[in-house]
Amino acid sequence: MFVENGNLEKAKTLLRQFHIKVTLVRLVILHILQSAEKEWTVTEIIACVDLKLIKISIASVYKTLMLFEKVGIVYKSRIQIPSATHLYLVEKV
Repeated sequence: MFVENGNLEKAKTLLRQFHIKVTLVRLVILHILQSAEKEWTVTEIIACVDLKLIKISIASVYKTLMLFEKVGIVYKSRIQIPSATHLYLVEKV
């Protein structure tokens, strides 16, 4: 997941900067979103999670993304594609 300890610390610092409680689910979602320069759907995010290591629900992903969007970590793209209603991108903060 977090190959370098520095990435983990940066993610924790970012969450704390926005007064967001640091949880494993939030760290995993943030890492996935930051790992590529592309839009992510909720389905793609869940597919990236190793479900043997962490249990994550669709509701948890949506709640986390809504929280990240509220504080400006991500933004929601309104592009309609067949497999998803919204795409999420990380804001460069």
